[in-house]
Amino acid sequence: MLFGNAVSVLFAGLAAAAPLEGNEAATFEIDTRQVVNPNLKILSAPVVSGTGCPPGTGHVIFDKDFQAFTVSFDKYEVTTGPAPLGPSNSVKGCRITLHLGYTKGLTFSVLTTDLEGFSSLEKGVTGKAVTDFSFTGGVGKPRWQHNFGPGDGPFDLHADPTLIVNSPCGTGSVIMNINTAISLNPLAPQPKKGLITASNMDGVLRQKFHIKWGRC
Repeated sequence: MLFGNAVSVLFAGLAAAAPLEGNEAATFEIDTRQVVNPNLKILSAPVVSGTGCPPGTGHVIFDKDFQAFTVSFDKYEVTTGPAPLGPSNSVKGCRITLHLGYTKGLTFSVLTTDLEGFSSLEKGVTGKAVTDFSFTGGVGKPRWQHNFGPGDGPFDLHADPTLIVNSPCGTGSVIMNINTAISLNPLAPQPKKGLITASNMDGVLRQKFHIKWGRC
């Protein structure tokens, strides 16, 4: 299925493949001239698992120009406060695996991310949203972190990666593993209340990933 237009894919709620990690820098050279059409496509159904993404509640949309994709969640919510809330309410996670195909001889990296949703944190409560990803068979694991302090209202937070890595060159396809985690501190049960959840406007917690294409 080609992404000639933005396409939404409903996650299947299966167990995610474990990402591989590497410790060495990539050795190939990248030509960063603009790539007009990478012919991007999904080769198999996305795989998802985690307490933050029950089956049927995750979606991915690629932009028409293939320069970004957005992962959205309908039920990703973390809370803290008095009993009966417990620690499991205060920490949630989701793992997503995408098998992507594109024109052979191209490579891409994921740059900045933007996280949108709603938070309500009393004084003394803090929150953290952490995302990392890896390419199966690749090297390095970029990481993004969004921090939350006391306050009440919608948020739109921007973060840069800890490092930039490119998808393996010469393959024309890649498996991308994305891991997200949102947590509140202190964990429940305790007296102070906190909540990070979907936006009040559209009922979705949304994270946008910006892509940079290059030629191997």
